[in-house]
Amino acid sequence: MYSPFQSKLGTNYHARDEEVPQIRSLLVQPLSRIQEIDTEIAELHNAIDVLLTEKATLRSYIQAHRTLVAPIRRIPPEILSEIFEACLPNERNCVMSSAEAPMLLGRVCSSWRTLSLSTPSLWCRLHIVEPMLNTDALAAHIIREQMYARRVEAARAWLERSCQCPLSISLTGSDRRATANTPQSSGTAGILQALIPFASRWENISLRASHAALECLSNLSEQDVPLLTRLHIDRVGSSSRPAPWPKLEFLKGSQITHCSFSGSHGNIHSLPVRWTQLLSLSIGRNARSLTTEAAMKVLSRCPRLETCELTIVHISPPSASTATIVTLPHLRALTVNDEGPHSAYKSGGLFSCLSLPGLVQLEVLGSYMSGVTGSAASFASLPRLESFTIITALFSKPTLIDLLVTLPPTIQRLHLSSLNVRRNHAHMDDDVLAMLDPSIFPNLEELRITECNSVSDQALFRFIVARMSVESPTLRIVNAHFKRSKQMDIPGEIQSFLDAGLQVIIDYQHRYHAPLRSSPWKGLPDEIVKNAI
Repeated sequence: MYSPFQSKLGTNYHARDEEVPQIRSLLVQPLSRIQEIDTEIAELHNAIDVLLTEKATLRSYIQAHRTLVAPIRRIPPEILSEIFEACLPNERNCVMSSAEAPMLLGRVCSSWRTLSLSTPSLWCRLHIVEPMLNTDALAAHIIREQMYARRVEAARAWLERSCQCPLSISLTGSDRRATANTPQSSGTAGILQALIPFASRWENISLRASHAALECLSNLSEQDVPLLTRLHIDRVGSSSRPAPWPKLEFLKGSQITHCSFSGSHGNIHSLPVRWTQLLSLSIGRNARSLTTEAAMKVLSRCPRLETCELTIVHISPPSASTATIVTLPHLRALTVNDEGPHSAYKSGGLFSCLSLPGLVQLEVLGSYMSGVTGSAASFASLPRLESFTIITALFSKPTLIDLLVTLPPTIQRLHLSSLNVRRNHAHMDDDVLAMLDPSIFPNLEELRITECNSVSDQALFRFIVARMSVESPTLRIVNAHFKRSKQMDIPGEIQSFLDAGLQVIIDYQHRYHAPLRSSPWKGLPDEIVKNAI
């Protein structure tokens, strides 16, 4: 718009008295036009609001009708039930939490809730955690009892939904000692009593409970658990009374093929188990009475074993009984934890008394620094061994080398670790790594090194180059973890091997495990809890 004051606009010029009326007359028309524009804008806004309202109504109409033909609504209930089952965790039992299936499924809509509650297979696996408070005050005691009552009622309702399905139940109790004022219906024992009515459908049971709690199962007989095939019992806490195993007649169940015991169990031979039918046996940590001789007696009674894990604490000297060779023709996986002041791996120890023609996987573990020297057990008599794991610090360097040399050429996976030892031993170093050449391990496909910090990056680089430079390299995976700083860029130096398909993962960070919090996931493996919470 033209203005006679165009040259004065945007400057510090101030109008003279005679110019004021002229300037005000120039503004009459623009001000009038602004009012017209505001009126038009208001009318347009009203029109837009009408259109937006109509659009929202149409969208609601369309969405409501599209929902009627949505594919998820047209899925038959039996197929939707299969999808619900696929949402359950595969590696563990379900927890009583609305954050995951099956409880989460019932929060989507009423029809899903009805379907999930009427699908028994969704409720046949359950993980129960004993509720705990960190104080013994009277108010806390009352709250705890209320929590127990709710937990028991929830578990009972959960299992009743499973109808006649076989049950998989895991219970994580505490070692909190019962007092004179503690009712029988409280604590781990109270939860176990709530599970007893479902014993006829037990198939897989895992119990972490105290001596007193386990005694409440003494009324169960082997006829009461006709479906039970897998059993794990971890007896926690300390008790001057002998373990209640002889009273637990249900351990004689005719279908039990997988047994796992840990905690203070007393005489292993007092376990009323049908040893001859076992396919899997685990005697875990804190089993303070298992000797080499006792282990051999147990193994001699288990001819069908396919997997076995033993934690040996007291190593007895060779005797007439242990000198007898025990043959386990079906054993494919064996783990031995050496927790005693003497070694199960010396000549005349456990391995010299075993014949394992079908063994494929062997783990030689332990945390007690016995410092085995001299002649160690030989594994040359394991013609099918493919996977071998060893805590290197259990042995002196010469003994470790002698032991590795005895491994059969069938080895494909090798794991060398110094994890969980009580003090740092530098037995695994560059010299030991250098002897893992293709002439000794021609079929090696995977190497894992865990916290063997005396192994240098240069030695690991030389190992990779040597293995990959042969005519037909077999190495596919190298995974190493060191608690030290990086010394060289190994992946950058072997880029051609990586391009050819070799997988190399090297970690120099300290491992950190977040502490477990009180939650429905308590008692489950750390990585599961960390990912779930």
